[in-house]
Amino acid sequence: MQPGTLCIDSSTIDQTASIEVAGWCQQKQSKYVDAPVSGGVTGAQNATLTFMVGSGKCQKTFDRAASLIKLMGKNMDLSLAQNASTTTQSPTPLGSLAHQIYRLLAQDPRYSTKDFGIVYQFLKDQK
Repeated sequence: MQPGTLCIDSSTIDQTASIEVAGWCQQKQSKYVDAPVSGGVTGAQNATLTFMVGSGKCQKTFDRAASLIKLMGKNMDLSLAQNASTTTQSPTPLGSLAHQIYRLLAQDPRYSTKDFGIVYQFLKDQK
């Protein structure tokens, strides 16, 4: 990896793995942006994906990544609401509920190999 390379991680991985990848990029004198994506196959086909972008406090790195991300999606969530929640120590119970639903999806063989856009079908199938 060349120094100054911009790495945009759009996977949905656990925080520990993301921190490790960011550290590796830093060792290589590269920039890392954590940008998991939401929107499923339809969002990808229509370039309407939503990216949840985290780039630390470096505005230059964020701006560089944003110019590329905007080619693939129309929305960027800067985690402003989540950051405010953390700062004020306010609970986010729906975040926990969403985590539980996605955990169930990942464990169900009917849905585990599908894009997370399948969540609507999963919820519809619940009785």
